[in-house]
Amino acid sequence: MNERIMRNLNIQYEFSSGYSMGADDKAREMVLKMNNKHIDVKDIADISKLTLEEVQDIIKDSQNEKENG
Repeated sequence: MNERIMRNLNIQYEFSSGYSMGADDKAREMVLKMNNKHIDVKDIADISKLTLEEVQDIIKDSQNEKENG
C-alpha cells in the first residue's frame, strides 16, 4: 500500500479507538452510578446494553481499584 493510504487508515483507527474508549468510559461511569444506587446488576445490564458479565467485571474492577488504591 502506498504511504498515503496507510496514513489515512492509521488516522481512522486512532479516531475509532479513541471514540470507543470514550464510550467505554461513559458506560463504566453509568454502571458504577447505578450500582451505587443498589440497582440490580441484571437491570444495569439491560439498561446499559452490556452483558451481565461486562457489568460484573466493571463492578469488580472498580472494587479492586478501591482496595488497591
